[in-house]
Amino acid sequence: MTQAAADRVVIMVEDHPEVLDLGREMLEDAGFAVIAFETADQALGAIEAGEPCDLLFTDIVMPGGIDGLELASRAGQLRPDLPVLLTTGWSDQAHDQKSSGYPLIGKPYRQADLVGRVEELLDTTPTSDG
Repeated sequence: MTQAAADRVVIMVEDHPEVLDLGREMLEDAGFAVIAFETADQALGAIEAGEPCDLLFTDIVMPGGIDGLELASRAGQLRPDLPVLLTTGWSDQAHDQKSSGYPLIGKPYRQADLVGRVEELLDTTPTSDG
């Protein structure tokens, strides 16, 4: 377990269950606690309810009311210091995202790349008080 992972909670949002399980496993193997959601609406509700979260990791393309970019924006309004990492398997979404200012990791991602990006974002962000 790395220092960045110790006692850190990642909210992960992914609408494909197999990708959600794989990403959660990758992060948990690195020592992170992961709270997983299949829709951005569910994740936003948890953030609004005060669910502990040190980093938001979300797919951009999501079913339901809001997509990953809107989730990132709304979560940022609630918790301005919350780091966000976006992911997508769609190159046009990746291109559009570049203007949003959020870091992005493309799918499929490798565990070393995902954990490295999460640790990088957490190392530059103060620890949440819960």
